Amino acid sequence: MLRAALFAILLFSDSSRASTGDENVGFTWSSGDRSTWDILRSCLVILLSCTWTVLHLNIPSPNQQSWVASRRKLKWMLITIVAPEVTCSIALRQWLESRAATVKMRELDKSWTIVHSFYAAMGGYVLEREDVRVPLLMPEIITLLEISRSSTKEDDGPSFKLPPLTRDEIEDRSKSNDFAKLFTGIQIGWLVIQCIARGVNRLPVSPLEITTVAYALCTILAYFFWWHKPFDINIPTVVTYHGALPDSFKQASKGWVDRVNRQRVRMTTRIIVRGSQHSMFLNLVLPLFAFSAIFSVVHLIAWDFEFPTLQERNLWRSCGLMAVVAPMIIAISLQIASIWDPAASDNEHNSRKRSVAAAPEIAALVIICYFVSIITYAAARTALTFEVFYCLRSMPARTYQTVACVNYLPHV
Repeated sequence: MLRAALFAILLFSDSSRASTGDENVGFTWSSGDRSTWDILRSCLVILLSCTWTVLHLNIPSPNQQSWVASRRKLKWMLITIVAPEVTCSIALRQWLESRAATVKMRELDKSWTIVHSFYAAMGGYVLEREDVRVPLLMPEIITLLEISRSSTKEDDGPSFKLPPLTRDEIEDRSKSNDFAKLFTGIQIGWLVIQCIARGVNRLPVSPLEITTVAYALCTILAYFFWWHKPFDINIPTVVTYHGALPDSFKQASKGWVDRVNRQRVRMTTRIIVRGSQHSMFLNLVLPLFAFSAIFSVVHLIAWDFEFPTLQERNLWRSCGLMAVVAPMIIAISLQIASIWDPAASDNEHNSRKRSVAAAPEIAALVIICYFVSIITYAAARTALTFEVFYCLRSMPARTYQTVACVNYLPHV
């Protein structure tokens, strides 16, 4: 409540404009150069194309209806718009796990590539057992292959083989729309070039365009991590195994029966080997909040931009700084808290649990910092998003002047 009241006071109080003396104008819907609608249209097109093409979702459940798949796509589009750092961290996590799986699988199959690892991690291999199909996790595939490899030809034990599936065949199943990605890349390039050209010519750039650049940066990062992941595959590859399932299968999925009943593949892949990660902080917590800070720091480019009022410029600066610092405080708080968690200290090199007792005052301080940082980050991001559109009501007239050379570049 206090934050909301402070925001209202700063935003709507009477004050002088934070500008360089240039006259401010309101909404400009028709102009010889560019208008408010041109800015809105180009930025919204880039945002929608980025969120649509960047999402490489896992293979849906066999019994999932088409409208459910569309709803899932829209849900993740909304998540990407609200928190693009979540999508980036998921992409990074899947990329790291697929790389590790590729190294392990190449010891069993020389033709295995990172595309195969992504395909397996997204639910590409489904085990058909007793008229029930369940997706195989990557560590389960490795386990079954190792069991089959350890058995001799004279053994009558069960064997497990993956169907021969080349990289080209997997990519052929992918519905990746190269034209859509090319279109998105052209729009991102046009936006970046325009912002740079406007800066060189000392023309104002709207906060909405700076925010769109931040989204574009997150999209490029996710593109990099998901470059080899198939796109929009709906039909998995069926494999069979009639032997007894190892106990590790039940431990990996909260029970085999539970996973059969749910019949779904989660967006986030699981850790290949529980103890293989040297630090959960470095592989999960730090990337998530690092991407949050990267997304927020782009907003600080508008530090000296011209805002309708001095209070709005100060609000943008303060919220931008809070959005950069708060994720780091959250990450540090989680790392400190993990020291007191006995389960967090278990790894393949140290099987003995160790627990560090914390003073109540220190524990309370860490908890307070954690929750206060989360609230601060959410409030700062909300204020920045609101101010991005609210500033359109009054911007310097030179904001609507165009750079002649940029108009010749293809864009929408």
